Amino acid sequence: MKLIKITILLLITALSFTSCDEYLDVNDDVNNPSADQVTPELILPAAQNGSVSAKLGTQNRFGTTMMNQWAGDVTNFTGGNDDEYFYNINNTFYAGIWNNMYLATDKLQAIINLNSNENVNFAAIATILKAHNMQYIVDMYGNAPYSEAFQRGDNYQPAYDNAMDIYKGIVSSLDSAVAMIGNAGIEAKNPGASDVMMGGDMDKWVRFANTLKLKLLVRANSSSDTDMQSFVASQFATLSSASFLAAGENVLSNPGYAADTGRQNPFWNSYFLTNGNATNTYLF
Repeated sequence: MKLIKITILLLITALSFTSCDEYLDVNDDVNNPSADQVTPELILPAAQNGSVSAKLGTQNRFGTTMMNQWAGDVTNFTGGNDDEYFYNINNTFYAGIWNNMYLATDKLQAIINLNSNENVNFAAIATILKAHNMQYIVDMYGNAPYSEAFQRGDNYQPAYDNAMDIYKGIVSSLDSAVAMIGNAGIEAKNPGASDVMMGGDMDKWVRFANTLKLKLLVRANSSSDTDMQSFVASQFATLSSASFLAAGENVLSNPGYAADTGRQNPFWNSYFLTNGNATNTYLF
């Protein structure tokens, strides 16, 4: 009997310490959430804003320079923009475009990796934006990592894919995204306010995907490769009854920009005002 009492007492003591330990264990680091806590609703707005920001910085400067909308500062350079006008494209040529676009697309891939019946609309949006980002990479640099890219630590040296193969891949991915949206079941969540571009309007995302696909095919149609020409012709046929963005329908992003430090529109922040002070980086 004495042994039974001692055993029961030890058991009660152990349970008391365990439950007390769990009750007092409240020191979770809010800056280091576990992967299961980072949902598509949290990743999507950051990924969308990252993709937009990547296009509004160095990429915008390159585009406006090549279209002769901007010029070098003649007071500081005898002949600015030599690399641009002589197409001196090497591994350092506008490295910010390459780096920022891949970093932004990696966030989109994180959403795609969470695809499920519940998250299918999030994955479709991320797939469309991934195609949009990769189009810029291919148009500017040609061959690039694609099929093996965005694996993070699982593959530090992804192989380079042929530019035409990437074009085919992103066209196919747009078809997949449209099908994902069309086949989404009742359990599929609507992104709603976490979609800072379309507010969860999935019909508009379909129109954007079709419009982007049309743009890609028009660009690829200039290729003299017979295989690509055949591919483009077959894909044009799939758009015969598709809906596209109408006149005045824009794809915009606004996660809550405001005239506060760290919350400004990245374009405004780069070219007009930085923390309330006029920027001298680029002058109009």
